[in-house]
Amino acid sequence: FAKVKRSPLNLSFDPRQYAVCGSMWRYAETVPAYMWQINTMAGSRKITWMEFDDSDVIGVYEAMSGALIKSDKTVERISKLEDRGFLDSDGKPNVVVVKIAPFELDESMLQTETPAALNLPAPSAELTELGFELAKEDAAMLEQYYPEHIRPYFRQSAYTSFGRTGLNARVLQMLAEDGTLTVPREDRRRGMQTLMFADRLPE
Repeated sequence: FAKVKRSPLNLSFDPRQYAVCGSMWRYAETVPAYMWQINTMAGSRKITWMEFDDSDVIGVYEAMSGALIKSDKTVERISKLEDRGFLDSDGKPNVVVVKIAPFELDESMLQTETPAALNLPAPSAELTELGFELAKEDAAMLEQYYPEHIRPYFRQSAYTSFGRTGLNARVLQMLAEDGTLTVPREDRRRGMQTLMFADRLPE
């Protein structure tokens, strides 16, 4: 191990406000659905993977299909989903649902995380180029704090992911501030960064 002396970055914002947990995939073989999530301060969820597990996929899917009915047997499950922000106060799913067809749950596509694997539209060439330019600027700012032999690997990682997750969270905030994106009301914020891919939409 080598100790590298770093000078503090001169930034116009506090990077600690852009802590990120994710991206995270969860799925269960008993329902035709899986969920993706990234936690940031904007979503008002805890920045931890421990507040997201496979049983949440089953619960949200059952709520979405009308199979999760409040009773003495389900009150604990529903309470857990509400506490985590996956259900709103009316018992409705508080996540972004994306219908995909044909639905084929394949663990390999959870590893690739590519739009084609998820049957989603691929980003445009213009958007891809903008993402690449953003990643290059991010890498150039930070690679100076790493030894020379590490920098090629650091740059490759940045280019592949179009920037770090913390940087992406910062960009989302900037888009909300200039009106490009609209921030949901407070009671919906916890589910704003969770996607469910399923064979159906909520009833």
